[in-house]
Amino acid sequence: MDEFATDFLIIGGGILGISIANELKRMNENSNVCIMEKEKRVGMHTSGRNSGILHAGIYYEPNTLKASICTEGARLLKVWIEKRRLPINKCGKLIVCQDERLEDQLLVLKNRAEMNGAIVRLINKKECKEIGGDVRTTCAGALWSPYTANTNAKLVTEEMANESKSMGIKILTDIEAKEIQKDAKGYIVSNMKGVRVKANYIVNCAGLHAEKIAKLEGIGSEYILLPFKGLYWKLRKGINIKVNCNIYPVPDLRMPFLGVHLSPNVNGEEIYVGPTATPAWGRENYYGFKNTERDITINMATILTSMYIQNKNGVRNYGNEQMLLYMKGLLAKEVRKICPLIEKRDLIMSDKVGIRPQLYNTISKKLESDFIYEKTNHSFHILNSISPAFTSCLKLAQYIVQIINE
Repeated sequence: MDEFATDFLIIGGGILGISIANELKRMNENSNVCIMEKEKRVGMHTSGRNSGILHAGIYYEPNTLKASICTEGARLLKVWIEKRRLPINKCGKLIVCQDERLEDQLLVLKNRAEMNGAIVRLINKKECKEIGGDVRTTCAGALWSPYTANTNAKLVTEEMANESKSMGIKILTDIEAKEIQKDAKGYIVSNMKGVRVKANYIVNCAGLHAEKIAKLEGIGSEYILLPFKGLYWKLRKGINIKVNCNIYPVPDLRMPFLGVHLSPNVNGEEIYVGPTATPAWGRENYYGFKNTERDITINMATILTSMYIQNKNGVRNYGNEQMLLYMKGLLAKEVRKICPLIEKRDLIMSDKVGIRPQLYNTISKKLESDFIYEKTNHSFHILNSISPAFTSCLKLAQYIVQIINE
């Protein structure tokens, strides 16, 4: 049996877990910090599969944790990326009206952005074309966010893990936390392969598996994971369509999804279309029926059906307009609302697919839209690490480590 001992054990080697590990080491230089990752490499799931967009802090309801840290989080991560000369495309973002009835929502977004410290401005249709290219808005103009940027999420996660190692942080890969035992001295976390890690303090950053890990300690019993799959397509090469920046529709703010959008990659040579927000039938159900889970499937079908009937969180609108966008024809029809030149034949399926670890609260009967954490004297569980967790990883790590140290 292999045994390790550490002061701090981080469960989950995604961008947030790595950021917290690095911040813990910086603030507690003499402490041992260890990351436990169930895959053979870090960033194999949500962190390495997300859009890589550094959000500006526009959408989030003021006074939420997401709203309070997104803008500063994006600034910190941009500086971090640029210092290490990793690729970044500071192309900005346009939010356009796909329906003339949504013009008032642009003003809501503008007000939210300003309250959250984001820099935005309303522009007219002419400016919209000049900035965005072949973009369409049905109202008088659009909302321009100049500080939104795109990067390679996988590269950023891997580079951050390299820095962890250089700081003396141990990264244990191919080890999944299956059991957590508490004793007078801390925790013993073990897996099915006979590996045991003794830790004085654990931080649960397991993303898609976070609520399952928390329940091993009897925490978060009111939450159920409802995973949503994000499929990405891309525009075929050689077509005469200009997309100069991120182009987003006005979202339904009742739902935690931003709608299908257009995003240039870091060098601007490829344009991604997506993501969809279709139900996933397992925590890692990326393709077809692979990695489906019976409990997840039952919960997803039962809860979404109930929410659709009651129209909770705007789920009826989601079901009618977004749930079936994995179908190429429907996706093309949807994206033409913001870029009318795109045809069905212009869309090519990419190998990019991610899953959003969305929590459902069984008490309030709603989808949780903010970061959610619970803590004990010797553990910290990040239960709802949804977007903009990638954007905010450095600032969120500072916030969490301050709580832990206190």
